[in-house]
Parts: sequence; structure tokens; C-alpha cells
Amino acid sequence: MLHPKIIPFLEWLFENNNKAYFEENRQLYQEIKNYFEIFWDSLIKNISSFDQEIEFLNAKNCIFRINRDARFSANKNPYKTNLWINIAKWWRKSIFSWYYLHIESWNSFFWGWIFMPTTQNSYRIRKYIYQNKDEFKNIINNKDFKKYFNKIHSFHGSLKRIPAWFDKDFELIEYILLKDWVVNKSITNEELLSKDLEAELIKYAKALFPLSNFLNKALIS
Repeated sequence: MLHPKIIPFLEWLFENNNKAYFEENRQLYQEIKNYFEIFWDSLIKNISSFDQEIEFLNAKNCIFRINRDARFSANKNPYKTNLWINIAKWWRKSIFSWYYLHIESWNSFFWGWIFMPTTQNSYRIRKYIYQNKDEFKNIINNKDFKKYFNKIHSFHGSLKRIPAWFDKDFELIEYILLKDWVVNKSITNEELLSKDLEAELIKYAKALFPLSNFLNKALIS
């Protein structure tokens, strides 16, 4: 389980985003962080039972700092008001597909993504979808995938023009045109604090894994 005060703490920090408040509550934050690391280490272990690419990771490799780098931002608040963690082959700066959990009051979610790939890697993914359309269709039409994620989308929209090397009548052209490849599952505050959270996240990860594996294969093809 996550710490029962994780959501109240983030809400309080949103209202009191300053160093004095944080220092007064540092012990609570450390307790929340410790709970989070134990929870995520357990989740990594369970996910690595079917995705062996991440079996050597641990929570300390994957958790992002709560301190903000405000040097080049108009927002000078010193702390983030959410917590997040990602699992990916090669850790935080991985080019490969991520399992990602974002925790924020009334805006928590589990995502899988390849986010802002390079031009070369985008081409690799598009080409792999084009050449392996039946495998890709089986993945996106799988009942568990559709149950939790429904559809692949992009943060940055789609290309305006079909690249010259692809057939404009290709049946999966909408996926060829994406600029990045993202799926998401929203999580309520009640679900986040449930004793069943880990079991549910494992279900999401299992449903995501075939797509994640497909995209990763594309990057090394």
C-alpha cells in the first residue's frame, strides 16, 4: 500500500509550496517516500516476472525528485505537487517504452509510452508497424488492452502529411502518423489508496506489455 497521507500531503504542499512548510513536514514526506519505494520495489519484482528487461531495476533508480528546477521557469515554486515514478529498460533516460505512475490529487494515472522519440526512432516505429500490421492489430484489439487503455494516442498530435515512403491507404495509417505513442489509465484517489492498488497496476502492466514489447522491438530492428 501507499502511505495513507500521500494525497493530503500533496494537497497541503499545493497550498503551501514553500521551504518552511516542507521542512516542517519533512519527516512525513520521508515516511511517504519510504512507503512509495517499498511499494514500487514490489511492483517492479512482479512486473519483471513477465517483462524481464526491467528485472534489475529498483525504486531508487526510477523515482524522480520532488524538488523543482525553477532556474529557467516563471513558476518559482520549489517543490512539485505530484509524485511519479517510471520503469524502463536503461532507467530514467531510456529511449524504450515506460511503465509510468503519476500521483496527484484527482489527477493520478498509469501510462505506457514512448515519449518524444527522435526522428530516427519515430521512423523505426512507423516502419515496424507498417511491416508487422497483423501483430500490431492483435495487440490493440486484445480484450485486456481495450479494457484498460482502449486506444493509442499522442501528446504531440499527428503528422500533417503522410511520409512519402508509406501508403496513404494503409489501414493503420492513424498510428503511422502519431508523433509519440501513449496509452493511459486514470486512477481515482480511492483506487490509489486501496489495498488492491498493486494488483490492479499489475493487471494494467500485463495488458500493456505486448505493446511495450512491440515498440521496443521496433527500436532495435
